[in-house]
Amino acid sequence: MKPRDYKRAQIKSTSITPLKSAELIGSKNLKNASTIQTEEGGDGILTNEGSPGWIENLLKEAGKEQDEYGVDKLQRDESTLKDVYDDGNPPLAMTKLDDAFNKLGADANGAKTGLSGLRSKWSSLPYGDRNALMISMNVAASQIEKIANAGDDPVGAVRGAINMVGALAVAAGPTGQIVNVALNFVSGLLSLFGIGGKKKQKTVGEIVREQIDEALEKYADRSLMEEAEGIMELFDSSKAYVDSLVKYNRKLTVNEANMIAISVPLWQGLKFMGKLSGIIRTLIKENEIKTSRKLLKYIEVYTNVAILKDMILMETATLMPEEVKIHGAAMLVVQRKMRIKQKNWFKFLFEVDISKPVIHYYDPDKYPITDSYLTTMLKVPNYDRSLAGTWCITPHIWKKPLTPLGWSRVGDNMRKPYDNPYLTVENAGCFFKLIPHGKHLFTIQNNYDCPSNGYCGQYVSFNIIDGKARATIEDGDPTFWEIYGHQQKRIRNTWGCKPNGGSTKWCNLELGPRTEIAKTKGWWMSADDKRVTTFTLRSNVGYVWSLTKSPM
Repeated sequence: MKPRDYKRAQIKSTSITPLKSAELIGSKNLKNASTIQTEEGGDGILTNEGSPGWIENLLKEAGKEQDEYGVDKLQRDESTLKDVYDDGNPPLAMTKLDDAFNKLGADANGAKTGLSGLRSKWSSLPYGDRNALMISMNVAASQIEKIANAGDDPVGAVRGAINMVGALAVAAGPTGQIVNVALNFVSGLLSLFGIGGKKKQKTVGEIVREQIDEALEKYADRSLMEEAEGIMELFDSSKAYVDSLVKYNRKLTVNEANMIAISVPLWQGLKFMGKLSGIIRTLIKENEIKTSRKLLKYIEVYTNVAILKDMILMETATLMPEEVKIHGAAMLVVQRKMRIKQKNWFKFLFEVDISKPVIHYYDPDKYPITDSYLTTMLKVPNYDRSLAGTWCITPHIWKKPLTPLGWSRVGDNMRKPYDNPYLTVENAGCFFKLIPHGKHLFTIQNNYDCPSNGYCGQYVSFNIIDGKARATIEDGDPTFWEIYGHQQKRIRNTWGCKPNGGSTKWCNLELGPRTEIAKTKGWWMSADDKRVTTFTLRSNVGYVWSLTKSPM
């Protein structure tokens, strides 16, 4: 048994209550439309999706919610907004958007038309509507360059789209009542993805397809890849179609709207997303270190597909003709209910639980679409990230100069049989990345000489050697470290801590220095032997550390 193997056996989680796997059956007609099975206690309107009369019930609910949560109830106190939104002075964001659209040229004509129409009716809008739309315009103005230049920065473009759709969703309200006053503006914004820049631009579908291919090829999931390819073809054609309507300032006909309401794009992707979410929830239930990275990659794929579907649904909803605009409201109801379900599935990533290995590996920088989607679209409460990034982590050692923490490889003249690289100040550097997880808990990642170094991306952990918990660099066994204090920090181990008792003796021990003998000629003592500073988990005596932002 490896020195640390016994630890995991003691900490098997019993706290996870997995959701039931989703099972979806696809179709293109109303009677046999996709059926998504939700968890117990889930939302009935989605549980019955596709059953006889389902669409009518959904539309009825949309109308009811529009009555109960009307525009007036969504707005802030108009008396406090009146001075902010002067009738004769539309917000500066409009001017910024005008400039951005002009730079993009003819491809932005639909967005220009929408903004012009919004400007013409601005003074007649209630102040509360103006406030909601102004928030959306400010976000759009800040993100427009990112989403237009998708070839230059694909991930940044998708994150920009998430920010924009998130702001529009907030402005829309439960059933899109505010969007109704700015239909052309909203659809125009959503049609701008990947139309500018000097490089060959990419559609949002192309970017999402690349993410899917990378993930599914890595894990050799051929059947899911084939299914994903089919759904991405449908997504691409739907997005291109609605974008063309926006570009030529045309709405859907009533017949087109009725067809779309029961088939494309409302049902597109439900089968694939349901199958993917089922795999994700199975992996969550298994709670294994070995599948943690696969789980995170599949969640990243899911959120990429979800934002593309969100864009298509919202853009389609804004193109509904007046006679059947309730279909657009119904689409937004479906969208909102799906987000509620998604939030319940994925919020565990932000609710730190030391018994869930997957959270140890969750790095917002590595899974940026997941992070943006959860915080912006799903409104999962965020946590303090002020210490995120790469730092010089410096121990204060009595009678020794301040030297940042480093590490040394196995076999570099150490007497003790380390199985992994060990922490030391002999090879100092500023290459440790703090990855926050909330509640002062962090994983500490080695970024020395990345990506070429073989230990790049491994984590600060510890091994039990000769009865002592010695700090090491490992890939498959990261540890949560509690980092607390103001100017000076203390670093405490949380492995082996159990909330209901039964914690191991290593729980809450602090990371601190110790001196060991390094051999030069053999296992015998020699005048040539030297002393080396290493680090172990030590009793609670207050070992002090300082953090300085890395100049790298």
